[in-house]
Amino acid sequence: MNHFIRKTGINVLVFLLLIFSTYAFAETWEAGPPIPEGAEEVVGIGVGDSMLVYGGLGPAFTPRGLFWMFDISQQKWIELPPSPIPVHHPAFVTVGSKVYLFGGFVKPEDEISWKPVTHAAMFDMNTREWSSLKPLPTARGALTAAAVGSKIYVIGGVALPDKSGFKGLYFDRPTKQLTVNEVYDTDNNTWSQAAPMPTQRNHMGAATIDGKIYVVGGRIGSGFTLMSTNIGVNEVYDPDKDTWEPRAMLPTARSGIGVVALNGRIHVLGGEEWSHNRAGVFRQHEAYDPKTNRWSLLPSMQFPRHGLAVGVANGKIYAISGANVAGGGGAHKDLTYMEIYSPS
Repeated sequence: MNHFIRKTGINVLVFLLLIFSTYAFAETWEAGPPIPEGAEEVVGIGVGDSMLVYGGLGPAFTPRGLFWMFDISQQKWIELPPSPIPVHHPAFVTVGSKVYLFGGFVKPEDEISWKPVTHAAMFDMNTREWSSLKPLPTARGALTAAAVGSKIYVIGGVALPDKSGFKGLYFDRPTKQLTVNEVYDTDNNTWSQAAPMPTQRNHMGAATIDGKIYVVGGRIGSGFTLMSTNIGVNEVYDPDKDTWEPRAMLPTARSGIGVVALNGRIHVLGGEEWSHNRAGVFRQHEAYDPKTNRWSLLPSMQFPRHGLAVGVANGKIYAISGANVAGGGGAHKDLTYMEIYSPS
């Protein structure tokens, strides 16, 4: 009898190990060719058989304006033409073969700070050329955007306080947190207003599933980690009804994250925090299922980081570059790593 129990227990253990190993093998991260130039505060997006990486924050808050494309079929990096105005912390979204860039920050001429801008531009993947668009109505950075059909919803972010007279944002000055939801129509180059997001925040991410936009995470209180608090708020916007609703909170509250949609789930990667005099970055990978309103923990990235470029191409998630220390946390390294996630 005892022999039977021991044998059965061993068989169950082996079975469970096989299940775990199969799961681990099926959903893993692998290394890809590193980007030629690493930077913090980059944004990314997948377009067809390519991954695009834009932006970067340099010394003295200077926008780097990096723009690289990773050709997946050729497994090589290609440098693309710079945008009309280099910015950091913009919104970056695609509709078809065109990539749209909204807002962000530039450096004022005589001050080390972040100046929110109304910059709007479009990059055509077919012609490899930039075009200027009608400006974003509200100057802001650390915002997010997502597309539904031919319309792009540009949401939240941080701006200069009204009538402040400030030239830019700095960590020891007040900032204005936004709920604004401005809609860009790619068919006619016009802007309109939609229902504002319930929670004012910045440094969050957004993605679209089944015609609805999910805005996840971010920070409140300031645009800077030193003066802000991370939140796990998850709110969904329905463009058809022009309404917002709360959803299950992100388990690990964080900002400076990468957010993408893949296979019916919202994936949240990386991020940063500053709490209790401690600065840190995340490697967590959590996924939200809108059908069940539940979060699950998936295999983490190998390298913790924030301000990374994340996108989906050919059914895989690409996590590229970023920084290994939270903003204001001291000396850091601009990472060149590319990690690729293959779902089961």
